[in-house]
Amino acid sequence: MALSRSPKQLGRTVPLQPSLKSQKPSRDGQSGGRQQPVQKSSKPTGTIFNPVTGINPEWIVLGHQGVQEGIALGSQGAHKILDRYFPVPKMPGMMRTRKWERAATLMEKWIQGQPNDQPERGIPDTQTIKMEWVLKHERAKKAYDDIFAKKLWKSAGAQREIRKLLTAKNILPLKAPVSRIPFGTFSGSVPKLHEEHINYQLVGDELDPILVEIDELYAALGRFTFHVLVRGYIGSKDAKQIFCFIEEVGVYIRDSYDFNGDFQPLGYWDTESNYIGKVPKPGTTYVSNATFRRWRERNGRGGDYMIFSDVKTTKLSQLDFFNFTI
Repeated sequence: MALSRSPKQLGRTVPLQPSLKSQKPSRDGQSGGRQQPVQKSSKPTGTIFNPVTGINPEWIVLGHQGVQEGIALGSQGAHKILDRYFPVPKMPGMMRTRKWERAATLMEKWIQGQPNDQPERGIPDTQTIKMEWVLKHERAKKAYDDIFAKKLWKSAGAQREIRKLLTAKNILPLKAPVSRIPFGTFSGSVPKLHEEHINYQLVGDELDPILVEIDELYAALGRFTFHVLVRGYIGSKDAKQIFCFIEEVGVYIRDSYDFNGDFQPLGYWDTESNYIGKVPKPGTTYVSNATFRRWRERNGRGGDYMIFSDVKTTKLSQLDFFNFTI
């Protein structure tokens, strides 16, 4: 289940440790800088549970998965914390009882896949997730709108990436003044287009496993990332001062469907009652990334892979531009 995705910086009095993930986007939504790895903290010793979530707050701060097995007492009474061999193949059926067809399809793909813990080596899914559906969810629409409110296609980092792209395509350096040289496309396979993205926007943060309601979007993608493409043209009067005009912006999702990382609570599940939620109830089982890794080791199946949505394009109402000197 893709309930744990790209980490996002979150300002707090007590710093959170981001989970250890597979490779994530290299461009910062504002600066274009690369994210730095974070060292995992030592194992916590406390075992006090939050009576509402059933989760020890120390685990959140320290980024540790917490208790592996045992019984905890929450507000709803005794419940299992972790079943070493939870019946993972039953989870897509549980999702379908809630009409979570997309989330179920993605999980079935993982269950049926050859064992693989490197998503980039898996066969990508490019059909299941559509931008139109994603943007029906408020938290996704807010992050999408931020791309346009902040004009992420012309941040300092994005401008550097556009210059790199123009150079890689042998458009730059110019040999003579030009009035218009077009660049950028939204056609072709999205995994291939991903090579030309110039910025990204994160959706979600480390508190999502506790605060965000488990709905189909969360079950399918968890924390995920929008990526930004552009189409436009460049012009120059002297081949040195370059004006870059942005006409159209494309946005798509690239997500890693994997179960890497330690502290990744995926909710409480009960195959008998079909309960799925953040709050433990009698008979529920606490599911984490480790649940899926153990299932893979035991059954010889379970393949991580990448997810790509379609590209949603928006023609800017007013031509945007920036300039630079080479």
